[in-house]
Amino acid sequence: MLTEQDFKRIENQTIELYGDLELEIIEEIAERIANVGYANTVAYNNAIIMEQMGYLYDDVIKEIAKYNEINVSKIRAIFEEAGIKSLKRDYSIYKLAGIDPHEISSAMKELIERRAKQTSDNLLRLTGTTASTAQMNFIEAINKAYLETTTGVKSYSEAIKDAVKNMSKNGAEVLYPSGAKRSIESVARMNILTSTNQMSGQLQLQYGRELGWDLYEVSAHWGARPEHAEWQGKVYTEKELYDICGYGAITGLCGINCRHTFFPYYKGSSLANSKNELRKMRNATVSYNGRQIPEYQATQIQRQMERKIRQDKKELAGLEGILRSNNSEIETNIIRNNVIDTNAKIKEHTLILNEFLEQTQLRKDNNRLIIGTEMTKINKDDIIIKEIKKITGRTNAKIELIYDIPKDIEKYSIDLEHINTERGHNITKKEAIDFVNNSKIKMTVWQGRYENYYSKDGATYIDTKDKKIRTAFKKEEYEKSISDMMEVLNGRT
Repeated sequence: MLTEQDFKRIENQTIELYGDLELEIIEEIAERIANVGYANTVAYNNAIIMEQMGYLYDDVIKEIAKYNEINVSKIRAIFEEAGIKSLKRDYSIYKLAGIDPHEISSAMKELIERRAKQTSDNLLRLTGTTASTAQMNFIEAINKAYLETTTGVKSYSEAIKDAVKNMSKNGAEVLYPSGAKRSIESVARMNILTSTNQMSGQLQLQYGRELGWDLYEVSAHWGARPEHAEWQGKVYTEKELYDICGYGAITGLCGINCRHTFFPYYKGSSLANSKNELRKMRNATVSYNGRQIPEYQATQIQRQMERKIRQDKKELAGLEGILRSNNSEIETNIIRNNVIDTNAKIKEHTLILNEFLEQTQLRKDNNRLIIGTEMTKINKDDIIIKEIKKITGRTNAKIELIYDIPKDIEKYSIDLEHINTERGHNITKKEAIDFVNNSKIKMTVWQGRYENYYSKDGATYIDTKDKKIRTAFKKEEYEKSISDMMEVLNGRT
């Protein structure tokens, strides 16, 4: 199966593939808008506009071709990694049932290759429409700026600036046959994430058929869509996956933007989530501004706030495009002041999001806040994890820098007798929980039973099976290897 960590990694890889393309196209359109200027004769002005539209189309086509040529092999690599991981994680379940799982068959390898090619071809076709939408956005912005300038509503520089800011909100757009438009980053994210998950599901069923298997457990997560929360976390036959979970439909299991997966279930073994835990997930609420709201609704509010921050960053790219132009008539001080204002707006919207997350206790999703090659915590994770394993000697531990904290951590028991009386750590339960909530890294050991959380102030180790905080201590008691590890993490901003 694919884990939430896998989805985050795939999402990050997708941003790396197409994020820069979107910003480059926004800057290109903005620069062309600023370069046009307004001549005294309409005929001469129209000639310049048509010339710039031609240049714009050619430049966007070249950029898209360059990115797509590079990305085909990278997309294939994403699918191969996801496909192999989704199966190998489940080998132990088959072995538990006395079945010796075989290596991935040639038919399964062909499936991975086919899905990767389908997704690459689909993105190539969709992104190819961006050159036309760039022209449409260009001429719409030019007409708006021209009207506002000639009627005296705005100064020339203000009209150009506002037209570019308005154009930048949507980013570089893909045009669907239906006439609908979506930004490149959202199209790429949706296509690659959804396709890899669907491929994983196809592989699970194909593998199960080859081994004579017909029971599957569906994953579960907090904040699921209400209709998905009804069937998540339970066991189904292949037929029931279709009939009950809507597998194969765009709104069902493994459908558009769905992060539920399924994996083989050995009859009689315990489920990943108890009925009580599933009920809590289904009825989960969060506190916001003094009232309780469903957790799913809260995640949708979070998505809106994240989109606003991404739009701010696209607006910033448009302003940078104006400054890159060769039009001496534009008052650059006006544009530079707007760059300052837009940066301030990004900070303000980020503070609003952080306040929302603090109240609701939802986790920040850095993948949804980045545009282009902004370096995030995720980009360097693999390098950092390797370094940490070397420093600590925990080569067999599962180390995560982005992870979910147990939502009911406050309800865990705590072994204060061991922590304070025997070990003399002098830690309160609140401090131990704070170490978890503010942790920078999680190490999972003993086949997932124990989780160790490390923060800048101290560490907490929990027993996930007994739901107990088994020890906690302050940073002053860190061993040298842990202190060295924290030094590495402090450089991860």
